Parts: sequence; structure tokens; C-alpha cells
Amino acid sequence: MARTITDGSRCRRNSKLETFLKRNTERDVYERIRAYEPCVVVSRTISKVFMHVVLSDDGIYLTEYPPRTLQLGVQFRDIVDIALINDLPDFLSGRAREQSLHICVVYTSAKDAGKGDLRNRGSAVCKPHPASSSAPEHMGRSAPVAVARVMKRMVRERSGEEQEAELHLYAVSLSSQIYLHLQSSWSSYIMRSTLMLDPLYMRKCNMPSSPLPRKQRPAASWEQTSQLFCQLSGELLQEHLGVESLYLLLQELCTAAHRDAAIRKLFWRSAELYPFLVHTLVDTSAISQDRPHTTDTLLLCTLLVQTLTLMFRETASEPARQSVLTSKQGSVTASMLQAVLTDSELALPVAPRLHHDLIISYTELQALQAEYLDVVSGLLFEVLVLCQEASHTPDPGHFLTVGWIFTMLQSHPSLVGFVDYQAQQVVLVLTHSRCPLSPPQAVLLYQRCTVLLACLQNNATLSTYITTHYKEEFKYYVGVSELKDKLPPHYPISKRVQHLLTALLHRVLHEPPALTVRERGP
Repeated sequence: MARTITDGSRCRRNSKLETFLKRNTERDVYERIRAYEPCVVVSRTISKVFMHVVLSDDGIYLTEYPPRTLQLGVQFRDIVDIALINDLPDFLSGRAREQSLHICVVYTSAKDAGKGDLRNRGSAVCKPHPASSSAPEHMGRSAPVAVARVMKRMVRERSGEEQEAELHLYAVSLSSQIYLHLQSSWSSYIMRSTLMLDPLYMRKCNMPSSPLPRKQRPAASWEQTSQLFCQLSGELLQEHLGVESLYLLLQELCTAAHRDAAIRKLFWRSAELYPFLVHTLVDTSAISQDRPHTTDTLLLCTLLVQTLTLMFRETASEPARQSVLTSKQGSVTASMLQAVLTDSELALPVAPRLHHDLIISYTELQALQAEYLDVVSGLLFEVLVLCQEASHTPDPGHFLTVGWIFTMLQSHPSLVGFVDYQAQQVVLVLTHSRCPLSPPQAVLLYQRCTVLLACLQNNATLSTYITTHYKEEFKYYVGVSELKDKLPPHYPISKRVQHLLTALLHRVLHEPPALTVRERGP
């Protein structure tokens, strides 16, 4: 069960609310609840009401205080922006007013919606989460139907049937994590729902073949899932495991984690698996540094990084994760980040005069190296998101911050080469051809832009390098206008990529940032 985390070791829980949610939602819906927190809610139809804000993986839900019904507030697919507002609400007083955290959620809404009670949007009220067009992995909806709904929504937007609306949330505690959970949940949603438009990713998330349709197959119980995980982790941790057996078991773990979020929670509740994967990655990458890369080492390193990345996804509210990552003063996490960074240049396996077969082999290795660098971008993105959340936490014990990452990697010999490669790829993907990006390519661009923006904002050396070496390319070849042909408007992630690329351009070209929601008045 997800819950709001106030620091690394303690969780603020509301047993009454959790009991209500467990009784009034289906098991898979309950398991997908990520966090909750009491806030004062203001919208078109709700005027300064103290309510529970409940975050799921598809949207924001609201329930009374104490809980009686559960109603849909906003679906993540409709959100345009989530921002902090620097103001002091006049309807609060004293300490609550001074410690309030004002969050503005901007979203698109049908013009005729919201004129009645907001709960009308969520009727089947205590069993929310209708089949979402962008979450077929949970609801069993086929991809063609999902894309059809997205296209209908685009038509409505073009015909002027939708307008922007705002949902205001006022948390009344300095230790509130609701803003961070909102950002993380929204980011995870737009990446997942974009990837679900890709047939290959859809197959990864589908359950194994069965004589019953997927929606008719009973969901595995927590006990069954735990038993499967214990068996799999036991096999992974056995001594003298061969490379081939390790690779196959990791593939099985990845597949299970793709299909069941409970596997990802159980991963962090195991004290042994995270250090085991990191140490295996360190040992394997060390082999690659000592001698030329091989197909086996690159494939294994790629799968190890993919597995670790997947375990970070949508587990921000799992208390055990913070404990595992910060154990031994974060030494295991530091080892992981040190190990994944590598230069984009491959060591030649032989002298420059290569036989034809060796040239083909080297080309294959280059492709595998590029794939590895891509998945490392995804892992760094997840760690950055984690550390950005910790950076906003007032607890001094949260040492896993963005500044900690760059301080720890500052002297890494491959840091500049790795960042240079990421910048190259952003330029290439926007200038190489006018063909639209695939859903995975769009998500990767989003992750790369996030990593580069963090470099520009938090490390003077990397900021100077990027602006010195890529100012001309960004000025003449990279622009938001180029994204119109690259990112189809029905990709949920398209607007976020445009927003990130705009921020990236401003940083590289030293232009002042545009006005944002954060800078508006109350």
C-alpha cells in the first residue's frame, strides 16, 4: 500500500482511510494507490474543503474527511502542468498559513464539465478507475481502442470543445510530499502510457498465453506473487551461477516486474537483491574496461541496467526503497552510478586492418553499445527523479540529492564523454530525418533532456562544456518547431518533451526563461 513518506524511516499513515480504500476498491486498484495526504481543495465546484487527496497511477482522486465516497478529481492524461505557487492563502491563518504549500494542477476539461458536483465525473464513485485509454496494461483494453479514444479527444480539442481548468491543493505541512508524489506519478504515467502505444512494449506487459482471455483470468494473490518472487530471488542469489543462467533469470525477473507492480515492491523489501545486481554490474563492467567489449558483457550489462531501472519505476512511495538505497551511506548506490558510466567509444578488438567478419562483429558491438548507453540514460533519469525529491525534503539526513550525484561523479573519467554522447543524440534525433519518433524514442528523448537539464543546472563544468560545444547546434538545428513533425500530438509525453526542450534551449543559449505558472500571483 502506497503512503505519504515524511522522511526516510517514518511513514504517516491513516488506518481509517486505508481501511476505507481497501474495502471500496478492487484489489488491483488498491495496490495501485501510490500516496495520500489531507489538503484543502479548491476547484470550479469545490470551495476550500478539507479533503483527502489520493494519488493512483492514473489520476488524482478525492474523498471527504472522514472518507465516505471516492471521486475523480483529475486524470493524469488531462494534466497540462503541475506547479508550486508562492503565496499565502488568505483563508488560512496562523501557522497553517505560513506552512502551507500551494499546488496548482492545470488540466484540460470539456466546456460543459464541472458545472455540477465534481463527483459527477467519477460516478461508479467508490469503484473509480474506469478503463483508461492510456492504461491498457491494467484494464485489458486493446491498443486500437485506446488510440481511437485518443484521436477522438484530439478532434474535440481542435473543435474547441475543451478548455483549461485548475485544481488547487493546499497542503498544510512543511514536510508535505504531495507535490513530489504528484510530479513523480504524472511523469510515470505519461511515460508508461506513451510506451503502451508501442506493440513490442505491449507484448512485454501482457500476461503469458492462456486459454482464458486476460480480463477473465484471476489476478494472482499477494501470497502467490510473494512465493514466485522468493523462488526467483533464491535462484538468482545462489553461488556459482553461470552467465547464461544469470541472464535467463534476470529476463524472468524483468518480465515479472513489467507485468506486476508487486514484484517491484518486493524487490526493495529484499535486502540482498539490489546489492547483488549492483555488484554484478560492477564486476561485469570492470571486465569490459580491462579488455575490449564483448557481446556477452554488453548484453549482460544492458539487462542489469534495464532491471535496475524497472525497479525504480513507480516505487517512490515504497518505504523500503529509501532504506535500501541509503544503507551504508549510499555506497552501493554510488557504486552503481560509477559503474554504469562509460565512454561512447568502443575499444577496437584488433588492429585497424579488420577482416570482413570482424568489421560486421564490430558494427554489432557498436549497436549493442548504443543500446547500453540508451538504457543508462533511463537509469540516470530515475535516480535523478529520486534525488530531486530528496532535495526538496527538509530532513538533513536525506543525503541522496542531485548535488550528491554530481559531487560523487565529478572525477569520473567518462562523465564528460557520456554527457557529450547524450547531447549528440538529442541533436541527431531532431535533425536526422523528418520521420516521427516511435513511442520508445519519444520517452528516451524525454529522459535525455531531463538528464542534460540537470547537468546544466547543477554542475558548472558540464554546463560550460555543453554550452561551449553545442551552442551552435542548439541554436541552428534544435528547436521546438522541429518537434511538430517528430512527436505525434497523440503521444501523452509530447507536451512534456516540448516543455523540457524549451527549458534546455534557454539554458544552452542563455536566454531568460518564459513565464511559468510558478511565477503567477495567487
